[in-house]
Amino acid sequence: MGIPCVVSLIYRESDFLPLVISAAVTLFSGYLIEKLCSRAKDDEIRHREAFAIVSFAWVTAVLFGTIPFLLAGTFSSFIDAYFETMSGFTATGATVLTNIESQPHGILFWRNFTQWLGGMGIIVLGIAILPKLATGGRQLLAAEFPGPSPERLRPRIAETAKIMWGVYLLLSFTELLLLKLVGLSLFDSFIHMFSTMPTGGFSSHTSNIGFFDHAGVETIITCFMFLSGGNFVLYYYFLKGNPRRLFKDGEFRFYSFLVVAAIHPGNFQSVGWNL
Repeated sequence: MGIPCVVSLIYRESDFLPLVISAAVTLFSGYLIEKLCSRAKDDEIRHREAFAIVSFAWVTAVLFGTIPFLLAGTFSSFIDAYFETMSGFTATGATVLTNIESQPHGILFWRNFTQWLGGMGIIVLGIAILPKLATGGRQLLAAEFPGPSPERLRPRIAETAKIMWGVYLLLSFTELLLLKLVGLSLFDSFIHMFSTMPTGGFSSHTSNIGFFDHAGVETIITCFMFLSGGNFVLYYYFLKGNPRRLFKDGEFRFYSFLVVAAIHPGNFQSVGWNL
């Protein structure tokens, strides 16, 4: 929450104090939890504990994520604020906001930032930066991912999590740079990169990317949404000089086929491509 605080300071808007208070409450609560649990036995995390940790982590993260919305007056109802935050962290994209442009920049940044954080996964981020979670990282990753557990790239699962986040950051920075080069403001570039990478769809405009009416923006976002739907482990091997792992993967080929097959020919004809 500290990063949206900086954004609010830059634009000198009224959401700075709500964001600072939210960050302070979250930090203090985390400190209390750490102290209360410091005497717990450091037992191995089994599958049952892993599912509990993942479930409670998501519910708790969303709970604290609602605080900026409530303090800033974005929502008068806790249910609406919780829905918006849950939609963000899970990259669902559903929203109850009707006039997005009326919101201050810090709140809009936080709203889209939740999608970006949830795109790779809160638990994966925790494993990458918190040493204590690394002890049960394999079970936590298995509970976090809806499908098969991701391939282990390093003997230590924390190193695998760091590599996946590294690929995620590389793609994010590349899209951010491209959006800025085609004419978007730095703020709008960040906002739409945050929503593209997790394929969530939040925007800083009520009409979403239709607001820009720019083919270049739509093309960049479409390409990175496609890439974000793939397996980041395969991208790691691609960047390491082994592209065959990507193109020989049955899941990625089927995913690519579905995307291409779902494109209506009329979409190409509307831009002058005769198929």
